[in-house]
Amino acid sequence: MLLAVWPAVVPWREWVSSDEEPRWEQAVCIQGADPATVSKDDPLRLLECSRRTAHPDPRAGGPAQQCNKTYSMGKLCHTDWVNHRLRDLAEIANGQEGYVTRAQARAFISDVSLHRAVDDGRLVSPKRGAYRFSASPGHPHEALYAAWLLLDPKHTAAERLVDPDALVFGRSALEVLGLGGLPAQRHVFAVKAPRRLRRRDVALKVRWWGPRDWTQVEGMPVARPAWVVAEMVGEGADLDQLRMIVGDARRQRLDTEDLRARLGQLGSRGAKALEVLR
Repeated sequence: MLLAVWPAVVPWREWVSSDEEPRWEQAVCIQGADPATVSKDDPLRLLECSRRTAHPDPRAGGPAQQCNKTYSMGKLCHTDWVNHRLRDLAEIANGQEGYVTRAQARAFISDVSLHRAVDDGRLVSPKRGAYRFSASPGHPHEALYAAWLLLDPKHTAAERLVDPDALVFGRSALEVLGLGGLPAQRHVFAVKAPRRLRRRDVALKVRWWGPRDWTQVEGMPVARPAWVVAEMVGEGADLDQLRMIVGDARRQRLDTEDLRARLGQLGSRGAKALEVLR
């Protein structure tokens, strides 16, 4: 004879209102299951309830009436379960300016629950695959920060800042540093190895760097101004624009010795830039 093995259950209660009077809804939920993933067509996975009034029903002349109506776990348990898991997810977001990636969220809740959290306003999605808790103020460079998180969506920002796998680079770096006022057309990052990326809003440049080549700004690893300026000189950027950038950078303690050394490696183009940028 086969014996059915039922999952462990945990009592759960929710206060609900009927048409005429308040009632207690007493139920049992399958412990450890994500309610959003439970199929409503699977009777073994449905939440079975017994509804009864808090006091005897005077119209029935006896104790509370029970009903056999079955409620899905998604209806009764979803909010309580997801709220608990979102609190755990918020611990990661606290170290990431209020943001999480889909890959990070999947360790706590399903995609269905994630979309529901967006629909009810608890999460905001500034970019596909990235989410912000609506209670957080938002990053000053939100699209750029989300793009950086998505370059390695499984690891936390704290882990990646120890030894960055990608630096904010080029005009994106100048934008974060507040230099020159030149808007970046795409999010530019430096990476140490080639990557295949199907995103038109992101540009990757393969570069090598050491610990002195970057600084942390707004929660992101950003290439230092001297490196960015020298890179732009090598790409043939307008020297009048670079003069404005260098002027702003000097007010922020630009490492002029580093800039001279980098420009000195660019031959005649670097020599001309040295004369203009003095």
